Amino acid sequence: MAKKLHPAIYALAVPLCGIIIATAYFIPGILKKTGDANPFPYAAYRESRGSLQGNEYEFDCQIDRLLAYDENKGRLLAVTLAKGTGARVPVFVPTTLRQNFETGQRYRLNIRVRADVLFVEDAEKL
Repeated sequence: MAKKLHPAIYALAVPLCGIIIATAYFIPGILKKTGDANPFPYAAYRESRGSLQGNEYEFDCQIDRLLAYDENKGRLLAVTLAKGTGARVPVFVPTTLRQNFETGQRYRLNIRVRADVLFVEDAEKL
């Protein structure tokens, strides 16, 4: 006949599992340092977007306006680069990035150049 586990074991195991799951979820975001990516080369992007495809960059920007929205895919935003040219570029924010963007807010974006679109992989409000 099998022995039954003591209820105290369940009382300890359930919170411990919750802590492990929460730690696995939050630690990658905490450990990821902003500033690891290269600064965005706007002049090169303007001349030849295809040559930058697949590269990851970082830039500070201000949200200008929402260009398009699809609840299943994400948002297309117009942002103004904070440093250098002050140029305006479109960026795509997928629905998986749970961030609330509002016009006028400043962000540091980690982007990846994908087939003529700047795909936002991470955003930090400044």
